[in-house]
Amino acid sequence: SLYDWQNLDDHNMVIWAPGRRDAYQIYFLTPLVGLNFSIQLGFVDRDRDGRLCGFSRDEVVIPDRSFPQRATITAMKKLDADEIAKLEALYKVKLTRDSKKEKPKEPEREQAK
Repeated sequence: SLYDWQNLDDHNMVIWAPGRRDAYQIYFLTPLVGLNFSIQLGFVDRDRDGRLCGFSRDEVVIPDRSFPQRATITAMKKLDADEIAKLEALYKVKLTRDSKKEKPKEPEREQAK
């Protein structure tokens, strides 16, 4: 199961699967033009082995009525924290997920004298 995704450019994206702590970078054989504007994506397990792979015929699909696109996944790479930080700097995107929301701090107030 796929938790979330973030495009980097027309040739690669990051997915989180099977949970939000497991990030993978996916590379496409052909570009998916306008991937950053797509709201819906399809992930196709062509060899029906129950997972996306970089060495099979698995695909990412943009199911647009006027201009549907498909791209074969050519490679996948599991990302660690350092690699995620490098991708964030290179592509200027936020890939880290906040696991706990912090309560906002109270502003400091002057005390009456």
